[in-house]
Amino acid sequence: MDNLREKIKNIMEEIFNTSLKNTKDEDIKEGNIENWDSLNHVNLMMRLEQEFNVKFSLDEIEKARDLKTIVDIILSKTS
Repeated sequence: MDNLREKIKNIMEEIFNTSLKNTKDEDIKEGNIENWDSLNHVNLMMRLEQEFNVKFSLDEIEKARDLKTIVDIILSKTS
């Protein structure tokens, strides 16, 4: 799971054009990341779908507003 978490964080760094190296996992959420807006949220979700070969429902896209939730959703689809 740590590998999955790190992959997601790397994708977030790329999409949001920021470094999350010194950010606690529980602080990685919408509202705390400057460039996490609606457009970049969609970009993030599309990139995660490609990377992990999964498809998110609209409900999952709406709920995926923090690292922990995103990890949990992807784990539920890949386990």
